[in-house]
Amino acid sequence: MNKRKGTRPTDETRKKMKASRNKWLREQRGANNPHWKGGRYIKEGYVMVRLEPEDPFYLMQGSDGYTREHRLVMARHLGRPLYTWEVIHHINGIKDDNRIGNLQLFNDNGHSSIPQVCNLRRRIAYLEKLLDENGIEYKLLHWANRS
Repeated sequence: MNKRKGTRPTDETRKKMKASRNKWLREQRGANNPHWKGGRYIKEGYVMVRLEPEDPFYLMQGSDGYTREHRLVMARHLGRPLYTWEVIHHINGIKDDNRIGNLQLFNDNGHSSIPQVCNLRRRIAYLEKLLDENGIEYKLLHWANRS
């Protein structure tokens, strides 16, 4: 008959068990984990990328160890990490299209006006199409930026 059945492990045994578990968890990180998917996943439509500590842009990562790929692409293009107030806009509106030609850098204030500009461009294109379909001549006026 087992005398120790139903008793709690000693403090020393618990420490050994915890150390063994921590070692196993460390060994299961990253590419060693059988569920590893290459350090990329999609979150709210954005591609999230895991950065290694050796990466010069490592400080851009969030608390979960991942950063949004479009921010990383722009940072590498500029050759410096991005500031937290810098916003990257996808020109075509597709969140996972992270080609440098599809990305624009803004500060927080500039990015808020983009939806209005896009709506105005769509409206102008629609009105131009209507005028063309009805054979009405028109002349586009270009506004100069006045400082």
